[in-house]
Amino acid sequence: MPTIRFDSLTCVTAQDLDGQDEAFLAFFVDGEYIGNVYRPMRSNTQLALGFELEYQNTLRIQLWEVDDPAGGNAHDFIGEINLDSGVQTGNEQLLRAGGDYTLDWTLVQQDGPAETIVRRDQVTMSAAERTRFRDGIDALIADGTFGDLVVSHAGADGSFLFRNHGFVPPSSISIQRFLPWHRVYLRRLEEALQQVDSRIFLPYWRGWADRGIPAWLADFTPDVALPGSGIDGQPNPLPVTRAENPSRYPTISMVQTELAPADYTQMTTRLEGGSHGAVHMAVGGTMRNAVIASADVLFWMHHCEIDRLWSLWQAVRQGNPLLSITNREMTPWNEDVSDVLSTQEFGYLYA
Repeated sequence: MPTIRFDSLTCVTAQDLDGQDEAFLAFFVDGEYIGNVYRPMRSNTQLALGFELEYQNTLRIQLWEVDDPAGGNAHDFIGEINLDSGVQTGNEQLLRAGGDYTLDWTLVQQDGPAETIVRRDQVTMSAAERTRFRDGIDALIADGTFGDLVVSHAGADGSFLFRNHGFVPPSSISIQRFLPWHRVYLRRLEEALQQVDSRIFLPYWRGWADRGIPAWLADFTPDVALPGSGIDGQPNPLPVTRAENPSRYPTISMVQTELAPADYTQMTTRLEGGSHGAVHMAVGGTMRNAVIASADVLFWMHHCEIDRLWSLWQAVRQGNPLLSITNREMTPWNEDVSDVLSTQEFGYLYA
């Protein structure tokens, strides 16, 4: 099957009043919509994309544009590109009044799986994808992998020895580690799921937009067997509970405020203490207790959204976590903070 890498998107002579276009590339693989990739752009610029898609027969790419996403303006359809199984490396222009875009792509391989995972919004998942994801989690619970990961979040004594949350002293270090540490944590689960079935990806759940537990996961609260004596006196196996309070979900305005600072420390402090914590409180039950929260699959999908928001911030900002010496290592794993600053280099992208 063809695997295509989308290399870059170029924006020429755009006319937005704010000097910036917002481009949405929507993808349809063999007729099935699989999500979109969002890239804010400025006039006469080129953005690196660098993600890959695999398809059997046809791949349709639509380009949409909106002048003011925060203001809720309707999307403008610019055009579409259709590729078939005989495609080669190339590019194509998509014109609009007053300017144009050019999308460049490369044929990576004719057969074999794509190397870069594309994480998608859970609302775009097909019934088969949702079943595979649930079955994958069940398999990891059964073989103990999921329980091991749950314990590694706070440690068997619940002390958060890996300093992965801003409330863990010293906060000057733990605030900086919150986002990169959880980026590695998510990747460990996704890698394990891929060992179960290479088609499984870690979906994100936009609690601030959906403002409710996804219906297909409402009944998915399996008990989680933990290694050894479990976590700090908690039951083992650990039952997953929920006590949803929809009024606690954050809003889009909260998220926009959290991502507004150009300074990394300000941004991550707002994000962790704001919409991140609000979704935990909205779901309630297991999610409300940071020591055991990752036993609920919603934890992983929520943190996937937090990671996606960080990646959006990274696309337009330059700041990085301020860590030095041993604090740079994302213990208990070996990744240095520099290894995880690029989602693409870490093996995945967001659609």
